[in-house]
Amino acid sequence: MRAIQTNSNAERPHLDLEPFCEMSLSQPYIYYERLRERAPVLWLAHYGIFAVAHYKEVSEALKDWRTFCSARGVGLADFAKERRWRMPITILANG
Repeated sequence: MRAIQTNSNAERPHLDLEPFCEMSLSQPYIYYERLRERAPVLWLAHYGIFAVAHYKEVSEALKDWRTFCSARGVGLADFAKERRWRMPITILANG
């Protein structure tokens, strides 16, 4: 999900852990636990995206396709602003 602009980053719960570092990738459940402990939805400023870590919020986002659209890509690249660097491989990536 792409970032939703608000007045201040201070309003957003955030986490400074890097989701793609060796520790997070080799021990993902520790990373997921830290996400869940911090807040249901966190701002990852480095990537300009939100991370959703609680079942309730993930479930709501997946059901609300009008608000949480994946038409601009489901990865970190925004297909409305960047050239696709690979062919879509999942039904979510087709847009």
